[in-house]
Amino acid sequence: MSILSATSTTYADIKNSLNPDGSAALIIPILELSCPVVKSATVKEGNMSNGNQTVHQATKGTATKRSYNVGVAKSKVTQMPVVDMCSMYEANVEVDCELLEKQPNPQGYMAGQEKAAVAAMTEDFETDFFYGNQKTNILSIDGLASRYKALSTTKTESGYQIVNAGGSTNLSSLYLVGWGANAFNLFYPMGSQAGIKRRFNLEQRVTDAAANPFYASTVNVNWQVGLMVENYRMGGRIANIDTVALQTYGSSSDTSPELFKFVTTLKNRLQYKNGFKFCWYADEVVIGVLEAMVRDKYNVMLTMKEQMDAMPELYLNGWPVLLSDKILNSETAVS
Repeated sequence: MSILSATSTTYADIKNSLNPDGSAALIIPILELSCPVVKSATVKEGNMSNGNQTVHQATKGTATKRSYNVGVAKSKVTQMPVVDMCSMYEANVEVDCELLEKQPNPQGYMAGQEKAAVAAMTEDFETDFFYGNQKTNILSIDGLASRYKALSTTKTESGYQIVNAGGSTNLSSLYLVGWGANAFNLFYPMGSQAGIKRRFNLEQRVTDAAANPFYASTVNVNWQVGLMVENYRMGGRIANIDTVALQTYGSSSDTSPELFKFVTTLKNRLQYKNGFKFCWYADEVVIGVLEAMVRDKYNVMLTMKEQMDAMPELYLNGWPVLLSDKILNSETAVS
């Protein structure tokens, strides 16, 4: 199984290099617990104040078999800049000071309110990670479904990394991401901090719906994050999985798609396989059927690995399969 390069930074690394006041100590673990994408992703600083520019090679160069006294044609590579923008997720918590004083543990109560706000932010981000589309919502990031959206037989196009599972209704996808340098990364704006930025005020003058003032303890949490894809061939998507047909696996009327064949196809379309952290992301139905398939001794591509003081984890083709509640089983067919 490929392992994550030691030079790739994750949110776990950032958690260990916090500001002196320790303000992010509570926040980053909440991000990791609330979102499987954050837990598995590598993260780096963007090269723009609110985004990141990546240069993709659009065409290949040419070479010539040369003989003596004969010149060689010039070669030109066409490159295309791609700009990814950060999204800004933000939440405010306001608790009346008089109400807060009546709580048995005021600090713990505020921490609980802040945790709920951060969890809501990560849910928004997780939805955008899969289905965000800046063309329809400028405040969003471009998610995986927007990047892998149309089938193609051309290797230089992102659509070549989509494998068609053949379904037409009740559709979901199995997404594959290779995290690491020159592949997939989450990023934060140049010159800013990674993770959550928080502002806390013990007593701040605020107003109610009628603009009448009162004093409250307030917390503002702000997370600026984007997704950069430096190489589309380091990930992909098994699309058009009929989740109803998939659930017939092992029955007398089995019409389930041949997932292992599609997994092998996508694996062989990856440009590199070593030195990166590959993760599959699936919805509840797909991952549930995969877990049932583990019991079949002939399904050698599936394993359950024991974890210390934790539930066993599912691995497909040696790469972990992570459950995301935000992946739909009502996706639009990819063609």
